[in-house]
Amino acid sequence: MESAPQHSAACPQLIETGGITKAPFTHVVIELTQAEYIQLKWDANYWKGQYHQVKQKHEDLKLELESAQARIRDLKQRLYGKKTEKGVAKRDRSGRYRHTDTPRPRGQQQGSKGHGRTHRPDLPVIEEEHDVAAEDKLRPVCTKPYKLLSQTEDSNIVEIKVKSYIRRVKRKMYVQGCQCEGVTGLITAPPAPRLIPKSGIGISVWREVLLNKFLFSRALNNLCTDYTHRGLCIAPGTLTMSFV
Repeated sequence: MESAPQHSAACPQLIETGGITKAPFTHVVIELTQAEYIQLKWDANYWKGQYHQVKQKHEDLKLELESAQARIRDLKQRLYGKKTEKGVAKRDRSGRYRHTDTPRPRGQQQGSKGHGRTHRPDLPVIEEEHDVAAEDKLRPVCTKPYKLLSQTEDSNIVEIKVKSYIRRVKRKMYVQGCQCEGVTGLITAPPAPRLIPKSGIGISVWREVLLNKFLFSRALNNLCTDYTHRGLCIAPGTLTMSFV
């Protein structure tokens, strides 16, 4: 490969030629071998390719970030934003319905028929007797007691009572009462079923833990605090190690 003659004096300053300012080293000629020239071209193509890949990745990440920020704004608006209601149609004096921009009030609307109290026939009923105080059973004038009626004034209140307890399983044992050979001398009733062998936590607890964690997305620390208030002290590590 023939090389051009090397420039003897390289000027580091700007060169003015015919009123046009050119960058330094404009007329500097450098000698390269063909191998060095090929290597430079290969490096230039390689770094160009790397630049385009990084640029494309940057654009993809930028789009992904914008999409994530849009979802965050939408969720914040749903959770914390003001909720508006559309206008409703009201009946005027002529009997016609006219659409108004006045928001509808919350709750049951005036004039609409309610559904009444919800019946719950599947819930068990636990009866409680509330008596009048002893001093109120006496009439204030003659101090004689009131007569007790056979009827009562009844009312229903829905309550929830959840309390942990220890389930003590007593397995009956039987011993051999004869002299027969080749039979088992002692038999015991089978053990109670457990989700984890030799674990002291019952199936009902594991069922509630799994539902709260995977269906209702409750944290284990929060769940263990709830159990502590209900009389069951259980460490989060006990539940965590069971999922491993």
